[in-house]
Amino acid sequence: MLEGEPPVEGFVRIPSNRAESWLPLLRELYRFESSRVSGPGSDNSDLEEVIWSQEEASEALDLNHGEAESLAELISFLDEGRQIMLFPETEQRPARYLTRIADTVRNLGHTYEYWHRGRSGVTATRWLVEDKKIP
Repeated sequence: MLEGEPPVEGFVRIPSNRAESWLPLLRELYRFESSRVSGPGSDNSDLEEVIWSQEEASEALDLNHGEAESLAELISFLDEGRQIMLFPETEQRPARYLTRIADTVRNLGHTYEYWHRGRSGVTATRWLVEDKKIP
């Protein structure tokens, strides 16, 4: 952390005036990412396979124009709070992203998921995105 910079929180704190529109969108974004960074074979996933562009996320989440604009605002907010990694655009590709949580799952979450006849079968963590029911 550089001098004068605020500490990075370990969670996303959504402003109350945006909660109604951003929380469902963030949940769906995490579900979209979970399919890319977790599950069988995910321990061999290349970074290029898991990062995504805003257009890819909009298509995968089937967002209309207004929701796509909300996604752009959410991405900008996450970037300001250092909760998303930005891979800058190049001549060949648009800007791409990966949230802090997805990167944590991708890098640290690989354990044996199940055993088949005494041998390890699939090394992976399954990331299930669920609403928190109790504070």
